Amino acid sequence: MRLVLVLILPILFVGCASEVPETSVLPLGSEGLEAVVIPASPQVGDSFVVRLPEQAKDWSVQLPEGVERSKSDNGDLVLRTFTAGVLVLSFEARSEQIRLDVGSSLSEDDRLDAIEGVVGLPPTIGEQLTQWASKSWLGFVVVFILLIMWLIWRARRSRSGLVHPLSPADRARSAVAELALDLPKNEVEAIAFLSELSDVIRIYLEDALEAPASRSTTPEFLAEALPFLPLASREPLEQLLRASDRAKFARAAMPAYARGVVETAGKIIDLTEPAPESKGSV
Repeated sequence: MRLVLVLILPILFVGCASEVPETSVLPLGSEGLEAVVIPASPQVGDSFVVRLPEQAKDWSVQLPEGVERSKSDNGDLVLRTFTAGVLVLSFEARSEQIRLDVGSSLSEDDRLDAIEGVVGLPPTIGEQLTQWASKSWLGFVVVFILLIMWLIWRARRSRSGLVHPLSPADRARSAVAELALDLPKNEVEAIAFLSELSDVIRIYLEDALEAPASRSTTPEFLAEALPFLPLASREPLEQLLRASDRAKFARAAMPAYARGVVETAGKIIDLTEPAPESKGSV
């Protein structure tokens, strides 16, 4: 048993000792301060620790280009570089410096930009082509989407050109039907209702018969247009326009009359609608 222990203990001792990295102590300025580097010989691409003395832990370190830095809980500097040679660490507004050697196990023929995670080096031609392809792909997608949108817009425009627009009579019927959905219930609503209904009929007559219905007073329009309108439409048209005038100027209107005049407006449109071959003339 003792012999076994004697054989095992040296092995354990050697194993534990091999796990502890070697350190190197470097001078930090002329005041006797020193920094500890772990491991003693940093290698390209590997992280290493620079342990500053307590007096220097709050100094602002200035790293050379291409050196990565990560945080440490106890204030140590955890660094990594991909450039072999002398690495100089300086501090803002101070004269102290740390100079340490970074070794490399790569042969001279090996390219540094082949190391995974390399920073501070120009991209290779392959990397540039990859970046260009990714950007070009995005551009092609944008152009394709714009092309699809243009084709849809053009198709809709073509379809809209094939659809015949509504005639003045059909537009007027649609407007009257919309008004009929909300018939007046009191005098105030009846006044507004008759005014809107009169405007619909005036605009219709102006569009269909080229009569200045919306730009003339009721007496002026009736004097000019009635002789050219069908006989059956003259009296209901005159009643509707004069009732609208009373509503506008005298502020008086009967809800029951306003509700019943909707049918009269429809008859006026039917009686005065021009035939297809004679639209646009009185």
